[in-house]
Amino acid sequence: MRHHLVRAAIGMIAAIALAGCATGLRLEQRQTRARQALADDILSLNQAYGEAMGGQILLNILRARDRLPTQYVVVSELQRTSSIVDTQGLNIGGIELGDIGSPWGKGELSFERTQTPYPTYTVGAFAAADVQNIMFQPVGKNVFADYWNAGWPGEILMLLMVERVVVVERRAGAQPSIIELGNDAGSFERNCIEGVNTGGCEFVRQVRTLAVRVRALTPNRQTDLSGVCGLVAAYELPPATAPRPHAADQLCDAAARVIVGETQYTFVLRTFDDIVFYIGELLRSPGDAAANSTLEAPILVGAAGLAGGGAGVPLFRVVRGAEDRPYAASVVYGGARYYAGPAVSRECERGPREGACADTHDLGDRSSLVLALLSQLLLRNQSAESQPRPPLVLIAP
Repeated sequence: MRHHLVRAAIGMIAAIALAGCATGLRLEQRQTRARQALADDILSLNQAYGEAMGGQILLNILRARDRLPTQYVVVSELQRTSSIVDTQGLNIGGIELGDIGSPWGKGELSFERTQTPYPTYTVGAFAAADVQNIMFQPVGKNVFADYWNAGWPGEILMLLMVERVVVVERRAGAQPSIIELGNDAGSFERNCIEGVNTGGCEFVRQVRTLAVRVRALTPNRQTDLSGVCGLVAAYELPPATAPRPHAADQLCDAAARVIVGETQYTFVLRTFDDIVFYIGELLRSPGDAAANSTLEAPILVGAAGLAGGGAGVPLFRVVRGAEDRPYAASVVYGGARYYAGPAVSRECERGPREGACADTHDLGDRSSLVLALLSQLLLRNQSAESQPRPPLVLIAP
């Protein structure tokens, strides 16, 4: 009898040990699966958020093209709040006191898991403070400076973010020459070629001239320019000459500035929503816009940052219909699907313009760069640093 009890005890201990090994193995497997699931979740949510952001911007550009009101929604923080409940059990049965001769009895290990498979989030309209920033506050001069100094194509930044420019040119022994030019999308024609003399085209020519001038220059950081409000960069400053204030300095809180030699450019900046309407206006065509398979801005820029050497590519381009290549943004609007921002090389070295650096619509399309800029501006407009300062009232003595 005692012998049978010992064998039964040994059997129970062995079963428990085996169950412990199995539980440890299952725990390791669960941890591996959890790590992989976490990585998959992060990547899939990142991709989904990027597609939603790009689609929302493209949707509002198309609304602006049709001169309809824009509307933005914000997605709260995506959270994986799925509940996971693990139920484990070890049952050793079949060992009856009246039949102790059964040495090992019967064992059963059970495991159950229940999991909610989807993340949680909320979608709603922007808060009033965010609407104030997006609709009515110009892009901050510090924001413009960040992109300018980071090496983004200056031509694209000036065309999109600048509402008008004040150009002051100083000449020795003469009064400064001051001109002010507006950036009006409705006045652009035929890429502002020679002979097209609208006000908007004069702005484009100034921007192109400035972009060419500074592309090969290094910003001058040896001169104290702290007294020049709204400064972005200075180039080729005359020796022993300090920048002097002029009539455009009242634009200090809403403007950025570039100084090249004796010429000073003061940029009055747009709001984010104005940039969206600006692009939408560029995409309008004389005929029925909805019937066109491709919508293109009439203003061309260098492909992948290249200077000259080709006809250029549209500042922004939207294609309509079925596409089998990856795009930065896609949206269904008015019963049709639209795409913008194909995958292209962001930067190209100077030299042969072939392959990914070709100056063609498909291989040099800058639309993905424009969408990236708008996405980042939309996020920055919701940040604490973009909150408007208290109003400043000047009282003359």
